[in-house]
Amino acid sequence: MILKKFCFLLSKTWPSESKSAETLIVTPDGDSVLYLNELRGRKSTALKFRLPLTKVNVPAVQAAIGYRGIFEGEDYRGIKVLSDITSIAGTKWSMVTKVDRDEMLAPLQTTILLIISFGAILILIAGTFIFVKWKNQQSSFYKEKYTLEMQSENALRASETKFRYLAESIADIFFAMDKDLRLTYWNKASEKMSGILTKDAIGKQIYDIFSEYKKGIKLKRFILMY
Repeated sequence: MILKKFCFLLSKTWPSESKSAETLIVTPDGDSVLYLNELRGRKSTALKFRLPLTKVNVPAVQAAIGYRGIFEGEDYRGIKVLSDITSIAGTKWSMVTKVDRDEMLAPLQTTILLIISFGAILILIAGTFIFVKWKNQQSSFYKEKYTLEMQSENALRASETKFRYLAESIADIFFAMDKDLRLTYWNKASEKMSGILTKDAIGKQIYDIFSEYKKGIKLKRFILMY
């Protein structure tokens, strides 16, 4: 009875409180290992519960055959555990301190999950920042491009307006041609002096308009080649 109380108190005070931690007092007993204290996972087992020494993956069996130190295996419930096996001085007894592997690794798994989540959040923030910056740069680029195009277009329109103003102010025949000698501009003076309307002249070759030129009749004019 004294032995049973001693083992019971010892197993209940070590290790610190947890969902699965348990201290076992075991001893070799023939071809098996005998559990001296009450088991957490089973009732009425003190000095009664045994396991054969052939179950070498059980920490209590390892303790009975002489192993000392850290051991990973399965306990009497068949659940994977991490254990520490030590001798009790002056006896054949061994103390097995064990805890379920899942409980032991749970804080590490939580930490890893937090690190992964934090990393994912950082990547998301960085990606969002890069995307927003890229969009702003793209927006600025197109805005500048649009501004330059508008400035160029306005400058071109202003230049065309000046050209038309100057061309219409000329009292003589004034026209412009492209590289194929097709008329691209025909001023009002040209209409009056030739009798050919602008709509009839534009797009035609100069020889089609001034057929007399081939016959040697000279016309006073200004020619602008594009």
